[in-house]
Amino acid sequence: MAVNIIRWGICVIYGGLTLFACLNSLYNKISHSWVSIIMGLLSISLIIFNIKCLRTKIVVLLIMLIGIQLCAIMNGYYLGNINVIHHVIRFIVHICIFILFFVSMKKVK
Repeated sequence: MAVNIIRWGICVIYGGLTLFACLNSLYNKISHSWVSIIMGLLSISLIIFNIKCLRTKIVVLLIMLIGIQLCAIMNGYYLGNINVIHHVIRFIVHICIFILFFVSMKKVK
């Protein structure tokens, strides 16, 4: 139960902050809009995905996390400033989310 609460909290906070950054990027026209839209849709999907059942969705989660990471890297590329530490921290958060989903999935079965 505690794993589910931690997973839920991390996914909602991370997805919400990512969505906020995407909306800010769209509103201020900081980078290409299609990257921000895709990243925003993936972050909304992460929040919604977190609420649904976990049984066979680990591959979908992996695809979403990879998509968010790639969009973040493309966004940095278009801005002309790829911050490696930012992406490493983002990758660590992705690994934590993946592990929490995996542990939660094992408990569901």
